[in-house]
Amino acid sequence: MVFILAIILFTDQVGVRHLHVLMAFLAVTIAYITRINLSVAIVAMTDKSTANPNFQDFDWNGQEKSQILSAFFWGYLLPQIVAGNLAEKYGSKQLLSVSMGSCALFTLAIPFVAQYGYFVVCILRFGLGFGQGLVYPCLTVLLSKWSPPHERVNAYGFTFSGNNVGPLVSLPLSGYLASSSGGWPSVFYVTGGIAGLWTIVWLIIAASTPSEHRFITSEETEYIEKSLRTSSNSQEKPKTPWRDIVTSKPLWAILITHLGQNWGFWTLATQVPSYISSVLKVDIKNNGLLSSLPYLAGWVTAILFSIIATYIQRRNLLSKTVHRKMWNSIAEFGPALSLCLLAILQTEDSTLVTFLLVITVSLNSGVFTGFLTSHVELSPNFCGTLMGITNSLANITSILGPLCVGWLVTDQNSKSQWGNVFYLTAAAMIVGNVVYLIFGSSEEQSWNKPSHIDSKRQVGVRHLHVLVSFLAVTIIFITRVNLSVVIVAMTDKSIANPNFPEFNWSGREKSQILSAFFWGYLLPQIVAGNLAEKYGSKLLLSVSMGSCALFTLAIPFVAQYGYFVVSILRFSLGFSQGLVYPCITVLISKWSPPHERVNAFGFTFSGTNVGPLVSLPLSGYLASSSGGWPSVFYVTGGIATLWTIVWLITAASTPSEHRFITAEETEYIESSLHTTKSTVKLKTPWRDIVTSKPLWAILITHLGQNWGFWTLGTQVPIYISSVLKVDVQRNGLLSSLPYLAGWITAILFSIIATYIQRRNLLSKTVHRKMWNSIAEFGPALSLCLLAILHTADLTLITCLLVTTLTLNSGVLTGFLTNHVELSPNFCGTLMGITNSLANITSILGPLRVETSP
Repeated sequence: MVFILAIILFTDQVGVRHLHVLMAFLAVTIAYITRINLSVAIVAMTDKSTANPNFQDFDWNGQEKSQILSAFFWGYLLPQIVAGNLAEKYGSKQLLSVSMGSCALFTLAIPFVAQYGYFVVCILRFGLGFGQGLVYPCLTVLLSKWSPPHERVNAYGFTFSGNNVGPLVSLPLSGYLASSSGGWPSVFYVTGGIAGLWTIVWLIIAASTPSEHRFITSEETEYIEKSLRTSSNSQEKPKTPWRDIVTSKPLWAILITHLGQNWGFWTLATQVPSYISSVLKVDIKNNGLLSSLPYLAGWVTAILFSIIATYIQRRNLLSKTVHRKMWNSIAEFGPALSLCLLAILQTEDSTLVTFLLVITVSLNSGVFTGFLTSHVELSPNFCGTLMGITNSLANITSILGPLCVGWLVTDQNSKSQWGNVFYLTAAAMIVGNVVYLIFGSSEEQSWNKPSHIDSKRQVGVRHLHVLVSFLAVTIIFITRVNLSVVIVAMTDKSIANPNFPEFNWSGREKSQILSAFFWGYLLPQIVAGNLAEKYGSKLLLSVSMGSCALFTLAIPFVAQYGYFVVSILRFSLGFSQGLVYPCITVLISKWSPPHERVNAFGFTFSGTNVGPLVSLPLSGYLASSSGGWPSVFYVTGGIATLWTIVWLITAASTPSEHRFITAEETEYIESSLHTTKSTVKLKTPWRDIVTSKPLWAILITHLGQNWGFWTLGTQVPIYISSVLKVDVQRNGLLSSLPYLAGWITAILFSIIATYIQRRNLLSKTVHRKMWNSIAEFGPALSLCLLAILHTADLTLITCLLVTTLTLNSGVLTGFLTNHVELSPNFCGTLMGITNSLANITSILGPLRVETSP
């Protein structure tokens, strides 16, 4: 009824476009119903006394429940950027059909698989998340095609108010069904059935654009298309300006506020039912009702806000940017204040708690007329891609929020521990909006227009090679770092899954296993670089990564034969990975024009941070799972195998050898490289190389860098386990945090470095020395503080380690870029020399830990 009122007030007539907005609203509502239902149902699934006791319950602990709830978001994160791009090019109808149909199937399947363990439920929730990852980008594109500009605020506000209606319906409905004769399984049968029904109706009545619809009048089609022609919607299908999108400050501002918003929204949506059950002692049926009240208020407020926002926009009372920032400030600062009050009061008064939660969710509805409308205003032509980028990456905090509750709330009945959750949530929302206030914008960006796009700047095969190179570096670090966590579980079964064998290896033997990798890593690099220069990188990298997969997969089978056999496998793994850096250095020199090299090298070698970031928590999780520590090697070895297959299919050593590259891109790359290097295969000037002072300088700083990086990379998990007494799963998560910060900083540093280089603000030499000084002096100071303080404060230690790895990312725009600048023709050999000899300290660093008193 509210929507119909809004149509009457602010549109000229009701038509097929409004039917599509209504279906879009129902899609969001149903998506939220099927993702939220488990927040209530999981209470009944783990404690039959709270619902119908005639159905099986499961002995899942708090951390396992948090992992089930957060598994959705791992899947949700993955498909969105691709989904947005596909929707822009091919339309939203079929993608939404697949999305909601799979949503129905995964929901209906949960009652049948729950008996096989929480991990299987996690897999289904991951699949549900992947399916729903298509919804927001596709709907953003759909509305940009169906809604005239003056109707967009209402259309987006109403559609995305399904965020509130979904929980409003799902929470009491789930509570009622769990207590009914159908028990908790009926929650999934009913909600899955609703999703299936929506899919059938959508296939019958919907279309991606007005011109494709069978029943729309010609007058309404003309009305919509004329309004879109006078706005910034292009009727062409322009190429996506990826570089402009990725470097857009307004988009980064949206992303940061989206991160804070998702942390707040999903922490509340997934954890409030548990809070009401544990702290307020409310039964499951009333729990669902109480948990849903804030979303009722939020839905009403969302519609009210969209009506007010349309009034302001039609009368031009505020600029677009100020308008969006006003609503976003209401949506983030207001709820943050309510959550702080909830934390301070620590009350068990359910009326007061409900009131504060109502205020929180009501005011938070301002995001629908705040940053969530900015995507289409920044770029109507690429709004699906923009929504895909922010909505996928923002779900990192949708994962971390619920997981942090599992870490912070060890006693579900503790009001003070829940208070810490509310403080942290408020902080995330405040920080996100402050960034949006400073850098956000809702003005159309220049790169929205097809005429702006320069074909030479578009994503091409050269960028695919950089991406695959980044994945190669990430994977080699995953497979070399995994043992740093797993060796703890392999030698002490009490801290992981105890159903797998443990080994009585001494501290020195463990250090020898960890350092054996680097003895092998040292040997092949100079030869590998020289061979890559002469014969190309493709085959060498295939051999390297394929053997890396095999040696990793073999470890569980040979560990029983003693630490020396494991050391031999690690030596072989190191030997195979010794080919990677020299080959990738040559590959980038062949594929990246000079003005793109800093970004190419910075992004590629940022895999040194992403590898540990993935490997450490993944290894901790797998070691504690039903697969035990062997599953770490099966999973990571399998990833390396998959990369090798993809590489053999998609890659080439040079542009001229690639099967699918366009002639224009080949000419663009080769013409730019002709200015800096010869295409003739030259003899390697060994004497000049060996006597080069700049190369010796790179080697010495590389020695110091590897000592620091690999001492931390191999020993920090042991330090956290032995000194701070942290279990293996949490150990992996804590050890990975510095690498997350390091990766983000690496990308930021490479963007800044490219800016400096393009504008010639510094000479190349001064530029490299500046980044290298940041990368070495800053971490050295942090490590000295860590040594001086002798603290056991986990938060302070994590902050110092984060600072260390963050600043150390400067090496990627420091000395690691020097090899190709000193000699594009022999950069592989130079990288082979410094990266092999520098690994002497990669060996000595871990060994020195064991010989220290």
